[in-house]
Amino acid sequence: MLFRSKSSSFFFVHAIALVAALVCSPVCYSAPNTATPTNVTTSTASTSAVTTAPTPTTPDSTAASVPAPAPTPAAETINSGYSGTANDPSKPVAVHILSPKPDEIITTSTVDVFFSVDNYTLADGGNRLHVILNNNDPVPVYDLRRPLTFKELPEGGHTVRVLVVQPDGHSLPNPEAFAIVHFFVRKKNFQNYIAPNSPFLTVNLPVSGIVDIEDGGKVWFDFHVHRAQLSPKGYKVHYKINNIEGNITEDKPVYWEGMKPGRYELAAELLDSNNIPAQGIFNQVKRSFDVRAVVKALPAEPETPAANHNTSHP
Repeated sequence: MLFRSKSSSFFFVHAIALVAALVCSPVCYSAPNTATPTNVTTSTASTSAVTTAPTPTTPDSTAASVPAPAPTPAAETINSGYSGTANDPSKPVAVHILSPKPDEIITTSTVDVFFSVDNYTLADGGNRLHVILNNNDPVPVYDLRRPLTFKELPEGGHTVRVLVVQPDGHSLPNPEAFAIVHFFVRKKNFQNYIAPNSPFLTVNLPVSGIVDIEDGGKVWFDFHVHRAQLSPKGYKVHYKINNIEGNITEDKPVYWEGMKPGRYELAAELLDSNNIPAQGIFNQVKRSFDVRAVVKALPAEPETPAANHNTSHP
């Protein structure tokens, strides 16, 4: 329970606000131009019939570029900050939100968020955290010595979610590698609130902006469903990427293959066992991104020594 009111009428008004927030919670999103993918396949998760991949439109020249993962070092020289694995494989990786505290009221519109991580080494361009404020895109964090600062937050409730991710951006699957906190700026309300025990969806990849791809055109959809079990007859994640849509019934990353350069729109939502959208403001996520092909540099061929045409004789 967020707080108690001394007045029963005041509590009644806020109870109505809670119901309205959970039932009528559209995701604030301004959709850019649309595109269409070519062949869509999945890795391990099952989806409904998917035959073609989307066809892109003109890329957005103002889109922010997503940091490319650092190159993977040779196994014998790999640094723990780029391994994507626990420092001690016998123990889980865990992340904690140290500040703000749950239900804390912050008196300014600037909020510093502090984290700690157990059994995992962060490094610039390598292992990192992805931090999601409310239903926004993930923000990478590489250095725990400094807080992640959010400025000019509006009054009311806010939710911070954090995932531990590998150098390629994929999140670790164990529950301890995820943390969440709900806090308030200046006043309490039911804004950005997740009701206790209610299922909710967290989307990690893709992020909005520019996504660089190599041969094969794979774009990953990395997500987690909390407080619900995905199954063919239970909860499922429904996605639509341009003209392609399907259902995911296993809580594992999937990928779309054959993605051509251009603009794509992704909409994902959590459905219950009756294929009805699950209530909750975070159960609908929309992302817009531009696919950009990465041109690999080929090694230069060694020059052939010039033949000696000296035919003079002593």
